[in-house]
Amino acid sequence: MKSTLSPSGWRVALWSAWVVVALLLLSSAGGAMFAVVVTGSALLLAAVPGVVPTSVTRRNRRELLVITAMYVVVVGLMRLAFNVFTAADVTGLFLAFTAALAVGAAGPIGYVVWFCRASLRDLGVRTDNWGGRPCRSRACPRTVHACTDCDREEGFHHAASP
Repeated sequence: MKSTLSPSGWRVALWSAWVVVALLLLSSAGGAMFAVVVTGSALLLAAVPGVVPTSVTRRNRRELLVITAMYVVVVGLMRLAFNVFTAADVTGLFLAFTAALAVGAAGPIGYVVWFCRASLRDLGVRTDNWGGRPCRSRACPRTVHACTDCDREEGFHHAASP
C-alpha cells in the first residue's frame, strides 16, 4: 500500500502524536520530571533526520523587539490580574485579563497588518487553504475529550453534597 502523506504531512502527524503522548504523560509524570521527559523526548525526536523542516530564517531585529514587548505586556497584565487584583477585585481582574488576551491575540495581527503593511493572507487567513481543516478541527476536541474522560461523574463533587 502506497502512502498518501507527503513528508510535511508525516512531520505534522509525528509531532501531533508526540503532543498527545506528552499530554497523556502529564497526569503520571508531573512537575520537574514531566519537563525533563518532554524536553528530552522533543530533542531526541528533533535529532532524527527529516523530522524538523529545513527553512531559511531571516532575522528582523524590529520584529523580535515587538514580539518581546508584547510578551512582556501580556505577562505584566496577567501578573496584574492574578497577583494584584486577585478574586478580591473581580472587575480589575477581569479588565486586566481581557487586556492581556486582547494584546496577545490582536497585537500580532495589528502589527503585521498596520505597521508592516501586510495582508491577512500573509498570516494564513484566507479561504483557499481550508481543505480538510474542518474535519481536523473537530478531531482536536474529540482527542481532548478522550484523554480527559469528561463523562466520569465520580471525579466531580459539589461543595454542598454530604
